[in-house]
Amino acid sequence: MRVLAALLIVFAPAAFGQDDGMPVGSSPDGVYFSAVDVAPELVGGLAGLQERLVYPETAREEGVEGLVVVEFVILEDGSLSGIDVLDSPDDRLTEAAVEAARASRFRAGTVGGERVPVRFALPVLFRLSGDVRSGE
Repeated sequence: MRVLAALLIVFAPAAFGQDDGMPVGSSPDGVYFSAVDVAPELVGGLAGLQERLVYPETAREEGVEGLVVVEFVILEDGSLSGIDVLDSPDDRLTEAAVEAARASRFRAGTVGGERVPVRFALPVLFRLSGDVRSGE
């Protein structure tokens, strides 16, 4: 059985229309930004995230596919805070996407050369290729 777990990563501002580099919201650790001079960067890129993502075996066997959207704040040290799932077709896919996000590190976004916390959305697409039931 061939399995494809596709990843899409999108910088998603917390508040659309805000582009002045001012804090626009708050997280458990304080304020966060929606617009920054330099966007956060995933350490290891998409290839590294792909390695951390595990397609749940029972979901594969049942042919479960879909898009999980995980949102969080990337803190100044590159760690994550306030992880929230905005959309998911299945709890098993949710767990896999959240675990991959938690295992990831980021380079913080900056405003005026200073690292700042930034709201970020991570869409993770789980897609099977071939006929799951026949093993092709």
